[in-house]
Amino acid sequence: IRLNPKYAKAYNGRGLVYRKQGKNEKALADFNQAIQLNPKYAKAYHNRGLIHKGNKNIEKARSDFKKAADLFKQQGNQKFYQDSLDQLKKLQ
Repeated sequence: IRLNPKYAKAYNGRGLVYRKQGKNEKALADFNQAIQLNPKYAKAYHNRGLIHKGNKNIEKARSDFKKAADLFKQQGNQKFYQDSLDQLKKLQ
């Protein structure tokens, strides 16, 4: 991030580390930054959805998983597309 502050994948990666450490607010901020830098970065939407789900923000989680699924489908990433759909189903 220090070397390239506009590299969305770096923010997503750091967000994952924060999430594992239970630092959900910091993780959320990094996923938001990754999405701001690259609005088509499906993994960041999926990861942000997981934070929202954990925080019981069901509508925000649903929105993020749907966006992630749509992007993964467009990008031909069947595995992650299915993962996002599975998360959506869990919110029903």
